Amino acid sequence: MVVCGPSLQILSLNAKFPGNSHDAYVIRQSGIWQRLRSRQGQDMWLLGDRGYPCTPWLMTPYRKPRPGPQTAFNSALTATRQLVERTIGVLKGRFRVLHRTGGDIMYSPEMASKIVVLCAILHNIAVRSRVELPQTEELPDEEPGVGRRYGGGSVSRSGSQVRAHIVEEYFS
Repeated sequence: MVVCGPSLQILSLNAKFPGNSHDAYVIRQSGIWQRLRSRQGQDMWLLGDRGYPCTPWLMTPYRKPRPGPQTAFNSALTATRQLVERTIGVLKGRFRVLHRTGGDIMYSPEMASKIVVLCAILHNIAVRSRVELPQTEELPDEEPGVGRRYGGGSVSRSGSQVRAHIVEEYFS
């Protein structure tokens, strides 16, 4: 799980779970879940995809948006979330060991997790220092179809109410 800022800096990272762990499970096991739950109502939100639960502080897209404001909300959320995908792409481009074309990390899961965290720390230092990425060929997409374990994201009553308010306030 990665939370990033607008300059591609990594604000939070959870590398303790394998890639096939479901997003909703991983975020509930992270410290950010408890921190943000305690700060509800402060007009701040994380943006997640459909794999995350919709909560008052974690906005996810509508599963079946109605034309108009809900569709506009989904489009804006998806466009903004591209920042996370770009950050992960830059991280993998900077540290090829994190991309499958760089080979497998042949260490224990605990050591592999430490390597991922170290790469994220070095990435943040590079971002702050404005170190440019080396010119490399386009990285191929990761393997599609990796299974997910655990359940999908859910919509809490208060999460859906907050999302509806945002749609009404900003997209109507």
